[in-house]
Amino acid sequence: MTVLDCAPHDVLDAYRTCEFVTLGKNGTPLAWPTAVARREDGTLLLTTSLAFAQKALNVRRDSRVALLFSDPTGSGLDRARQVFVSGRAHCPDAITTGPEGAEEYWRRLFERQPHSRAYLKRPMRPVMSWYYLRLLITVEPERVSTRPSLEELP
Repeated sequence: MTVLDCAPHDVLDAYRTCEFVTLGKNGTPLAWPTAVARREDGTLLLTTSLAFAQKALNVRRDSRVALLFSDPTGSGLDRARQVFVSGRAHCPDAITTGPEGAEEYWRRLFERQPHSRAYLKRPMRPVMSWYYLRLLITVEPERVSTRPSLEELP
């Protein structure tokens, strides 16, 4: 059993994005909307483009992170519960240039954003190749809590 087993998997899997929070050099929390994939081993996977690697740099300096699944727009869920996950992240130096190691992440992303497939074909692929130079960030949850949906809060 993993920490993530106490979270509502259907809700985590339905959310299109979450707010991913890392800590800056001076300890300031920095948040980005990020697509995340839940893995069967109880970890969460996200990626960042090599061109916009600040998330990875922050994780490498301080592995403490948080993810807040709070806005279910586009998920198909009405009044979806909010899910907060905190834990530790790691980001290897390996740069990926294809879906290897993140197949489910990319499958889900292309399913939810079908127009982005156009960037894989000519004439866009040579212009957009920088976008597919990715760093994989794995989050190992240490704590999970849920709250009512935003509509249900006072």
